[in-house]
Amino acid sequence: MLENSAGRLAGVEVKAAATLGANDVRGFEALAHAVGKRWVRGVVLCTGTVLIPFAENLHGLPLPLLWSARL
Repeated sequence: MLENSAGRLAGVEVKAAATLGANDVRGFEALAHAVGKRWVRGVVLCTGTVLIPFAENLHGLPLPLLWSARL
């Protein structure tokens, strides 16, 4: 979890899996619901190759995209 001086929150999680499913983001979904407008974004980094949009501000992100111009 990352929190700025205004109390806004972002979550980053790293998984060794190549694929992600709804169970992999349940914690972030619960946290977003609990903190309301303080929630900014959640990102689950994985070893896969495809960006996975779970919600407007919650994504599965393949690690290689961090260093790609396609991001």
